[in-house]
Amino acid sequence: MRTRVWWLIGLMVALLGSGFAQTLVLTNGDVNGDNVVDDADLLEVQFNFGNSTTAPADLNGDGIVDDADLLIVLFNFGAQGAPTFAGQVQSPQGAFSVSLTVRLRDWVGSAQPVKVQLKPVGRESDATVPIFEYSASVGGTDTTVPLDNLPAGACTVRAFAVASGRWLRTQGRIVTEVPWIFAAPTGANKVTVYWDGVPGATGYRVRWGTTSGSYPNSSAVLPATARQHTVVGLDSEREYYFVVEAAYDGLWGPPSEEDSAVPHEGAIPWDTLDPNQIIPAVRNLMEPPYGYLVVLSPEGLLYIEDELGNRQVKPAPYQYNPTAGQVEDRQGNIVAPLQRTGEDAESSTGPYRRVVTRGTGCIGAVVMFYMPPPVYTYSRFINVSSETNRTTRDTPYAYLGISYGDTDMEGGIGFHPAGRGIHKRGQEWSDPEREIPPPSYNRWQPYLKIARGNRLFPISFEEIGVPMNHIRYENAPYGLIVRLRLIPDVRCAKGVEFRAKVWAAEFDDPNDYPRFICDFYGFADVKPPDRFRGAKTRRLISIAQIRPGSDGYQRTGSFFEFVGVGYQPLFSIGELPYSAYAYCPPSYQLWTGGISDPPINFPPGGSVVNATVIEPYFQEYVHINLRR
Repeated sequence: MRTRVWWLIGLMVALLGSGFAQTLVLTNGDVNGDNVVDDADLLEVQFNFGNSTTAPADLNGDGIVDDADLLIVLFNFGAQGAPTFAGQVQSPQGAFSVSLTVRLRDWVGSAQPVKVQLKPVGRESDATVPIFEYSASVGGTDTTVPLDNLPAGACTVRAFAVASGRWLRTQGRIVTEVPWIFAAPTGANKVTVYWDGVPGATGYRVRWGTTSGSYPNSSAVLPATARQHTVVGLDSEREYYFVVEAAYDGLWGPPSEEDSAVPHEGAIPWDTLDPNQIIPAVRNLMEPPYGYLVVLSPEGLLYIEDELGNRQVKPAPYQYNPTAGQVEDRQGNIVAPLQRTGEDAESSTGPYRRVVTRGTGCIGAVVMFYMPPPVYTYSRFINVSSETNRTTRDTPYAYLGISYGDTDMEGGIGFHPAGRGIHKRGQEWSDPEREIPPPSYNRWQPYLKIARGNRLFPISFEEIGVPMNHIRYENAPYGLIVRLRLIPDVRCAKGVEFRAKVWAAEFDDPNDYPRFICDFYGFADVKPPDRFRGAKTRRLISIAQIRPGSDGYQRTGSFFEFVGVGYQPLFSIGELPYSAYAYCPPSYQLWTGGISDPPINFPPGGSVVNATVIEPYFQEYVHINLRR
């Protein structure tokens, strides 16, 4: 009977591989419920032959044990079901959905309760890995069972009837969709597609076409280790649409989300991995092309060029964890908190003052901030206790943000007090692996964050111990004037530009060349909006905190006061040029049509956040006070 068993398995695999809506057909004939069709089942049918019954001996559910039931046993004789999974049932918490088609073979009766269980491929016998379980009512015709909230990966799926008897436990495989893709133009006639892997997948393929939703062209099957593929021979200046599919031993999962790109002259050649090609291409996009440059690539590399033209390439040392709201190194050690203040602001990551513009056509912003000195004579304006390094890790910020699609981008500067570095086992380091201490001086550090959903994104944030991009207060006793500019690339490059310029307050003329300038360029994994739709653009002054408590903040003794937007509230009490503009291609407009969030005083009484408005949406100064 072994040949018969292998024939059944082959049929099941063929059914499972027939498309994205995979099918499990439960084999009938197991009268006594021992998960095998054998002599005992044949005897049960023979013993009950001719009886009217609803017992399992009536295998096909027509109410009588007859020749049809006997033939079911004989036809499936020797077939054996899949074993049970090891482990405990747990509700899935993932982000993916797959449809499974289930049918009871040789059944004409009413629908029966069926359980569908899943575990990652290769972990079926590991009791420490949870079982994901779904319930359905299934009959003799195809029933679609939605498997929602799955984590990405290839899974073994087993289906069985809840009531004992009749059907064997049946096994198959499913593969979820690829969780993230990004299609980037990398030349006049080519596009490079990047993606995140699917655990357990044995291969991938890229499909594409010139119409959204239609992908007649396909790459060869790519290896399980592949995370990018360059499609060549495309028409320049024509939009192409791409998806990626994962496979498990020939079984293809559903297509990923779609992304599109337009190959064109001057595209950044990310696929070359060559800084001598990538950096000049980025410089050609910047206006004007000078300053310390940090470029974040789709595969998580930083391409860096200093003002002397020295270039280097290295993996981005840090990543943004949107679930925790913090920047981490690759080992998970905490660098700094960041606030979740995108399109749907959350007050659970520290107090902030946010102003948003929703004007039609606005896609970016340029804002001039005044950053007071930490201390002037006997007055203190910025205070971050070293005690917070081990707790809330308070970090003052001034930054700009833009959101469109489901991608959020943020560029700004964060204040790192002397002795603050990377937190590992209760200590601070510039490099925890080599145990290099952090800088012993206060500094602001620029960064560019690009985030989408709960994916861990590399962040364009230079290493803590690199002084080249540290903004310090030397020879600036009255504070700093900082001009931030964040604008998505409105051409075909699918990127975002961020620039930070710094002058010394009272000493420097902001119309002259700055004493510090740093440029960032990062890939943006959605197309920029056109000028008629615009984006949600925001500016924030904040103190970000880790685990800030039920009120959205903890009173730690920190404060960040007399921070100006287009206005210098200390010493000269003067306006700042180019104070707060929204960018609407091809020019700028005043920051109008916006909202303030939270209200000017928060909470009521203004004990934590207080803003003094000089001109609505345009000029103000802000105090954030977490004194105990």
